[in-house]
Amino acid sequence: MTEDTIFRIYSMSKPITTVAAMMLVEEGRRALEEPVSKYIPSFSSVKVGMENKTDDGGGDLDLVPPRKPITIQDLMRHTSGITYGFSAKARSRRPMSTRMYSKAVSTTRNSPSALRNAARLSTGNDLGL
Repeated sequence: MTEDTIFRIYSMSKPITTVAAMMLVEEGRRALEEPVSKYIPSFSSVKVGMENKTDDGGGDLDLVPPRKPITIQDLMRHTSGITYGFSAKARSRRPMSTRMYSKAVSTTRNSPSALRNAARLSTGNDLGL
């Protein structure tokens, strides 16, 4: 890689949100140890992924209540236990999601209703799935 190499940087919302949150911490308006549920009440009943290894070397994620409340710091350092759906169960749902998306936009492609229909679909990464 050279000094002027251009490459894409994906998923920048996380570092930008973290910087904004750290500014609030620096101003004394938030604390890293505060539970997220203090500001987003639905986090009080969230479930997290716990790896469940099988004898054949495979595994899956079991969704369980967290051992402690998820804190702002947990979200910032990606240790909250919230999954992105990388388990076998989530992968098996993807083909259905793809079919649902195709159906939602196929009859209304290039129209405002196509976006509305697609926005109603679950991403498979919803909290609690």
